[in-house]
Amino acid sequence: MRERARVARILVASLRTGEDRAAALARGGDVPGLADAARFHGVVPWVHEAIADEPEVDERLVEELATARHTALRSHLAALAVLDEAATVLDGAGIPWMVVKGPVLAHTIYPRPDLRDYGDLDLVVPRTELGAALDGFERRGHSILVDDWDRLRALGAGQVPVRIRHSVADVHWHLVNWSRVRDAFAIDMDALFARRRTVDVAGRPVPTLDAVDTMLHLTLHAATSGGMRLIWLKDIQLAAATGELDWDQLTRRADEMGLRLAAAVMLRRSRRVLGANVPEGVERALTRGESWPAVVALAERLAPPASSRGGRSVLHLTTRTTRADSRASVRELGSATGVSVRKVMRPRRAGVEDEWSGRDGAAGGERRAFLQQLAL
Repeated sequence: MRERARVARILVASLRTGEDRAAALARGGDVPGLADAARFHGVVPWVHEAIADEPEVDERLVEELATARHTALRSHLAALAVLDEAATVLDGAGIPWMVVKGPVLAHTIYPRPDLRDYGDLDLVVPRTELGAALDGFERRGHSILVDDWDRLRALGAGQVPVRIRHSVADVHWHLVNWSRVRDAFAIDMDALFARRRTVDVAGRPVPTLDAVDTMLHLTLHAATSGGMRLIWLKDIQLAAATGELDWDQLTRRADEMGLRLAAAVMLRRSRRVLGANVPEGVERALTRGESWPAVVALAERLAPPASSRGGRSVLHLTTRTTRADSRASVRELGSATGVSVRKVMRPRRAGVEDEWSGRDGAAGGERRAFLQQLAL
């Protein structure tokens, strides 16, 4: 437990603006579990940068972090190539689109893009254009990574994975993947598209959510995913520091979309753990006397996010069951303990043959039924 707490302190010190305690905390030989923890939390570049020049830190640890950092950088460069190909396909078909998280955050709110580790590219298209987008990717020789369209339809999936140039892009028609969670909120995707802006991503004009919708998406994604990973808190901290946010507008939109509690929970967590600059009164305006954020705050004290290594915990359960109000959150927490959703998308290992992408007959009918459901 002592080493776990030490690792947690190093992680947080690496991420907090203006702190230089991480290297001192890492002195004295190996720090068991630090590299694995940094990978889980998505903060390898920050930890490596914080301790790499400290002579008393174990060299093997620094090398392990450096290797992981180089791997993340290669993934980032691959994602930019996928982004170029996606833009070619979607612009060529006249389909409106956006990119969320990933390279957009890396190039707009982070001091340097190599500091934001991420996996897949997240594309968003209008609900009624998803079929045309998938057709466009297939015509360019890319593969749809789904083996059970009926299952996706039953679960109301909000995204479909596509293999592009040996990487994977998730093509979303909604920001929330499963209908069980999506239906708890009131997110108007047409309004989000109407408000989208264009940002520069390594010299490319890329459409994305506006600043307020970006912050609301960051807090929603973090909350519904359990809120344990420090990279999500860093995203929120840096987005709050851009000076682009209209906090009154954020409160109004959060109210309209049912996202008040998700935003309050994650803004508070980022403020407490990483020192996010959230103006006084914002959290109070979001909670409006609701009791649920206090429940989540208690869970946070029992299971601090920096000590998390994944899996279910009281913090994970209470955070991911946050809904539009306290009553709905309590109900969801009560039903969540026995719910598990089996994976319906193929493993994303590079080099795996795309056995499902060329199927016809029943599979073709399942896909049409899935897309027809979206058109209703």
